Amino acid sequence: MKICIVGKNSKIANIIEKSIINKENEIIKVSQREKIKFNIIENIDTIIYLVSNTSTTPKKQTYAEYIFSNCVLLTEFIIKNEERITNKNFIYFSSAKIYNIFPDKSEYKEDKIEEINCYTKLEKIAIKIIEIVNKMDSREKIITTIENTILPLILELPNIENYYPIYEYTKVISEIIVSKLLKNSYILRPTYLYGDESDNNIIFDIINKAIENKNIIINRISKDFVDYDTLINLLNKIIYYKSNNINVINISSYNNINNEKIINFIGKIEDIIGKKAKIDLISKCNKEFLVNNSKMKEILGNTYKKEVFDEIVKKIIYKLYIEKIEKLEILQEYIGGSYARTYLVKDNFKKLILKISMGNGADNGNEKLKKEAKQIQVMYKFLSEKEFNCLPKIYEIKAIGDTTIIKEEYIEGKTISEYIYDKEINIELIKKYINKMCNIVFSVYAKKVPQKINILEEGINRAKSRLKKVKDTKFVNELFENALTFENIIINDEKYCNPIKLLEIIYLKYKEKFETNLGLCISGDVILDNVIIKNDNPYIIDTRGEDLFWIDEKPYFDAYYDFGKILFYFYGWKSIREEKIEIKTNNYNLMNTNSYIKVIDEKKKMLYYLSEETMNEFFKYKKYINDEETNEEFKNKVNLMAGIHFLSDTYPRIMGKGNKLLECYSEFLIGTIIINKVYNNIIGGKEKC
Repeated sequence: MKICIVGKNSKIANIIEKSIINKENEIIKVSQREKIKFNIIENIDTIIYLVSNTSTTPKKQTYAEYIFSNCVLLTEFIIKNEERITNKNFIYFSSAKIYNIFPDKSEYKEDKIEEINCYTKLEKIAIKIIEIVNKMDSREKIITTIENTILPLILELPNIENYYPIYEYTKVISEIIVSKLLKNSYILRPTYLYGDESDNNIIFDIINKAIENKNIIINRISKDFVDYDTLINLLNKIIYYKSNNINVINISSYNNINNEKIINFIGKIEDIIGKKAKIDLISKCNKEFLVNNSKMKEILGNTYKKEVFDEIVKKIIYKLYIEKIEKLEILQEYIGGSYARTYLVKDNFKKLILKISMGNGADNGNEKLKKEAKQIQVMYKFLSEKEFNCLPKIYEIKAIGDTTIIKEEYIEGKTISEYIYDKEINIELIKKYINKMCNIVFSVYAKKVPQKINILEEGINRAKSRLKKVKDTKFVNELFENALTFENIIINDEKYCNPIKLLEIIYLKYKEKFETNLGLCISGDVILDNVIIKNDNPYIIDTRGEDLFWIDEKPYFDAYYDFGKILFYFYGWKSIREEKIEIKTNNYNLMNTNSYIKVIDEKKKMLYYLSEETMNEFFKYKKYINDEETNEEFKNKVNLMAGIHFLSDTYPRIMGKGNKLLECYSEFLIGTIIINKVYNNIIGGKEKC
């Protein structure tokens, strides 16, 4: 598909160019001021019209040029290309700031511009601009005419409180022009866009000034901030479908952020840099309102991702901290756990990994990061004494206030997961690497201590705690309100019992069978994304850190947990993280309805095959853990752990960066199916839940 972006120097054009839209489509960027060749437009499917680099608060002497850039060039583009764009998908970027000049309300929902008190005057101006462009070819003459005829009419329009809303007026005039010249188009009204993808936004500018210890001006009025990902997500939906009318869409988070929250983040930066920020609070506009986003959410459907302002702001802080304070070049950000951000950075000519966490986040991030570093340091020393190592070296641990930064060795190679998802698959090589990894991890677990834990009791408590946290996020519905008490649900036409209740029944009947000795722990999170192959040997990264048992200054944990984590990967975790899974529900209401879940990962058959092969490999390492139990007993335990991992991972998924509901509910459904199957194996179907 071919997309033409008019306004090639705008910040939104640059964001689109970096996004998935550019990867999946052919994009042509043109300037508003250049004479666009007709054949370019003829071969285009969708036109996105932006306004390049126009200030929201221009000086009065520039008003004529401002009207020309915002309104005249738009009119000229449509009129000169009218025949060529009539049947094309046309998307115009307006702004939610136009609600500043609407009659006062607490909330706006794609309100019609006809409601504006001075709409008749604005419409008259729009019509005059269309007439001027139709009559004149010379842009110089048009600007002169604008100064003589349009500008006086603009200046008759009323002020708002303590400022003149020229930006809002020109946006409304432009909406009128689009509506009169094109009967079918999208008009988008975004609120304040922000994120780390561009430095041209309010939040980025405030954080940058705080880090550089410059004066910061903050508006007292609460604002709605919407991140670039939400904008791209919406665009990626509507670029493929031509509107049948004038379709106005608000783009917002539907959540106003007050200056106190922003000042709180500035305080965290003050802790890091050790300097007090200089803040001036101003009242630029006294109007405060919510921008309803229900229409946008309806278009996005299950792909809608509820924004978490704190996490996006932290990401901006991390980026600027690494670049401005640490003086490191960011080469790549990795998609990792919910507890910290992980970056590949370059220090002069040396690559290294930098992990950073501010506060505790979804997974107790700040403390978890410190404990991870401690685990790696201790086990690195222990393994070095054995003349072998498979962990990265920790270079530095830095704790400043509630922020933790770790610098560690960069292990260059491919993860086992990357080998699995290669286009050209070498099954035997993958099996060899999994076997090598298991040999290292579980031979270390063989170094046991007398202390025992009940792995099922620990697992039930962890799953219950996570499911309660999911409920408290308020992102979810009835299922998680009653996650610990509901009787059964229907999945893929079959009835399944509440997994927590089943786990508790198994625990009551076979409690003693789940007692196990603690073993020395090298990982605690052996998913295949966390195993890098370098020089034909596995290296373990992103170790567990938290909830370990420290005995004689060494970390001990439960080997079954790691056995289950490997199967957890094969049973669907990777497919869920890649969103290669489909769910059909009644708007994610899983109670009293039939839900369908299907893995659509092209590697589905291979993952199943590898899960079977890996379980067979596990039997070799059972001797390190408990040589007395049968293979069937061992298999049931490991599968129960995998099912518990799915239930427990619902919380990191609902707090993560992907499609929260899709990932969270998929984890719960797969965990429910696994635990029901194991229950039937253990109980033998003799008792009903």
